[in-house]
Amino acid sequence: MKPSIWSIEKWRLFIVVLATLIGGLLTGEWLISLILSLFFYIIWMYYKLQQFYTWVTSGTKQDNAPDSDGIWDKINYQVL
Repeated sequence: MKPSIWSIEKWRLFIVVLATLIGGLLTGEWLISLILSLFFYIIWMYYKLQQFYTWVTSGTKQDNAPDSDGIWDKINYQVL
């Protein structure tokens, strides 16, 4: 059984919070740790958006659908 899309996104956000906590505890720089953690999360989302855009502009064939999970999997499914 496939996990729900929101549970996957919750895990990703949990990892961001965990990375912020670890970075903040190790360095004492909480704001920088938070900014870096969110930056990498945003970069990941941008990468998924770029994959989605490339797929849509190339014709949205099911064979070429980007490998995704979470909310991006749901979006890809809705487009098909």
